[in-house]
Amino acid sequence: MFTDQPLGFYLLTFVFPMLATVPVTALLCRYRISRKKRVSYGTVAAGACVIPLLFFTFLTVVFLISLGPDNPKAPPRFLFLQLFGFVACMCVLPAFGVVNYYQRRSKRDESRVA
Repeated sequence: MFTDQPLGFYLLTFVFPMLATVPVTALLCRYRISRKKRVSYGTVAAGACVIPLLFFTFLTVVFLISLGPDNPKAPPRFLFLQLFGFVACMCVLPAFGVVNYYQRRSKRDESRVA
């Protein structure tokens, strides 16, 4: 099914969510720090799932509207769920990097104050 897709399709499907995860996770970390809460691994999960969830919800709606629900050329039903899982797993790495940065930064700031 994806063998005849151009390179832009792969970039839009896999690279864009990974790049968009960085600012979303940074905003979540800044929000938690401003509320005097710890930045933890739950922030990694939230940051890694927000963009793929929004992206694949949009993608599913576009495919259903453009192709119709009973079209024989429609992709398999669980393809979007599998792609969501795969991209969410790929988005964990940039989210983990951002959370690690904010955790180190908060430890460094705590050690200066104490």
